[in-house]
Amino acid sequence: LFVEDCIIQNFKVKEGGCILKAYQTSFADTIQITNSLIQDSFRGISLADEKEDKGNYNAEYVILKNTVFKNIEQWAIDSYRGGNDESTLGGFLIIDHCIFDNVNDNENHWMLKHVGLVHCTITNSVFCNAPLVKAPIRLMGKYHSMNNCCIYNAGKQTVVAGAKMDEIIYVNPKFKKKSNYELAEGSPLLGKATNGGNIGLTNIK
Repeated sequence: LFVEDCIIQNFKVKEGGCILKAYQTSFADTIQITNSLIQDSFRGISLADEKEDKGNYNAEYVILKNTVFKNIEQWAIDSYRGGNDESTLGGFLIIDHCIFDNVNDNENHWMLKHVGLVHCTITNSVFCNAPLVKAPIRLMGKYHSMNNCCIYNAGKQTVVAGAKMDEIIYVNPKFKKKSNYELAEGSPLLGKATNGGNIGLTNIK
């Protein structure tokens, strides 16, 4: 599934109100969302119906790039891979130049929820305006990393079990226009991305 240049909004049904839901035994090679806005909804992407703990999961690659998740009542992503079957070593989450604004602002929760993902890479992204969350995501394992990201009023990120974290900025990103998340002059995110560009969106519309 490839979603590009889309606005997806107002999925507010409390039971099953997900932007995208995968059911048990369904499996996607890739779910990729780029240059899009997902907002004003109950839940984001649900990939958590494989609960038999046999090592199965719903998507090999989940890739989010230059996309905003805004005003989501629960998590932006929920992914589950249970069990100890080492024949299934997948589950890749790749997030780059995204913004998560007011996502799952519930006490001791995470903006991004996962169990059992083997690979998780988060770069150049902003997590903000969810003061009750524990952290943006639980990073756990040697193949998990977060680099060059901004966390503002959205908990404090920690890593365990060999996960890596570097260049995390806990300051106001100073958006010029919150409607499109353009950075203002003097923003601490200017020039701080892994490629020398700006943390946050790369394609402002």
